[in-house]
Amino acid sequence: MTALPSGVYTIKNDGTGQAIGTSADKFFGSLPIQSTDDDLVRPDIVFNIDLLGNGNYSIKVHGHPVVGINGKVVALISPVMQSEWRIVPRNIYPGTLPVYTIEQIELGPPIHIPGTLGQGWVLKAPEAGSDVVVSTLIFTGPPFYPPEQLWVFGDARGVN
Repeated sequence: MTALPSGVYTIKNDGTGQAIGTSADKFFGSLPIQSTDDDLVRPDIVFNIDLLGNGNYSIKVHGHPVVGINGKVVALISPVMQSEWRIVPRNIYPGTLPVYTIEQIELGPPIHIPGTLGQGWVLKAPEAGSDVVVSTLIFTGPPFYPPEQLWVFGDARGVN
């Protein structure tokens, strides 16, 4: 499977089908990324995703960089830092909708724990309004990835 191209996307959790976007609640100068309870495509759930020359990605929502802080995935209101993410195809069955993990780029040498993929985006709970958190990504054979850590990207060009 090829890399996700740069573009404007909605992101939905594979397990719940819920779109994610920014919350109106501020969290220390940032906007938490949370699940939504509707399918309306609106600016607060549209992400600009740029494939960088090193194969990693920059993710923004409303022009705000999306980063992991204190275990939460947030959009920084005052971009004092940038973050890079790895978006990895995780389809295990041919002909199914493309699904991906969104993995945090480690600072320093990666630490590999058998049965894990490092840290990445995980939907904390299936209810609308649940936070997207940075947590340990797991897999089991043959491989299987829990749906709360799999994401589906939809084309959102033309949404303002």
